[in-house]
Amino acid sequence: LAGCAVVAAGGDGGRVRLGGWARGSARVQLPGHGKGIRPVAYAPGGQWRVSAGLDEQATVWNLEKRKLAYTLPVVFRNYPGGTAVLLGPPGKFSPDGTRLFVGCADGDQGGEIRVWSVPEFTPLPSLKTSSSAVVFLEMPASGNKLFAGTIDGHIDVWDTAAGKLLREFTIPVSNLTSLAVDDSGTRVAASSSIGLIHVFDEFGAAQLSLQGFAAGVYSLAFDPNGKGQILAAGYEDGHVKIWDLSKQQVQRTSSAV
Repeated sequence: LAGCAVVAAGGDGGRVRLGGWARGSARVQLPGHGKGIRPVAYAPGGQWRVSAGLDEQATVWNLEKRKLAYTLPVVFRNYPGGTAVLLGPPGKFSPDGTRLFVGCADGDQGGEIRVWSVPEFTPLPSLKTSSSAVVFLEMPASGNKLFAGTIDGHIDVWDTAAGKLLREFTIPVSNLTSLAVDDSGTRVAASSSIGLIHVFDEFGAAQLSLQGFAAGVYSLAFDPNGKGQILAAGYEDGHVKIWDLSKQQVQRTSSAV
């Protein structure tokens, strides 16, 4: 959460834990789910926090009042890909804080992105897709573009203001594990469970691939001050590697365990 010394963590127990960054101490537990949940998302400014779970609901907490404010219906079922089911539905607030997006799936019916206004949390027209379960949502720091990724590497790029699908493309991964977009919205990174990171432009043209570590990559983030050249990657073995994309090499490595 930008500007705050607080870390939020989801998990299989259906609770979100808020802890202190400096000491790593658990401060608050926020219930609200009967099953496992995805990583939580915050609205700009930090007033709202959303988590979506395998119990097919998205819970919205008002952190200023420390209370559960809304429970929103989502759909995430009958999807044959086991990894996607374990991941559950993702949530994302728009950079201006006026909309909430949650990825959904309903088996053979394909994917869907449900949309709510903020702060009223009233439903807006959904974004329909014929692809499989939407398991990753990312937006650049400015503008209205929304990148939606599926477990099989299909990427949809939406104009959320117009509710229009701008383009779609597929990247060469069989198990997409993370998606990141730089602040300009012109560079995208995607990772797989075999440790491969693909970097491409907003139109899906491949720019480079990063390989060399056996561990899978499950978290990606661009440095907001790195002009699309600095990428942090979290590996399943507990290491975080900072990649300098201009040199295609690791700048530094740290251990998270």
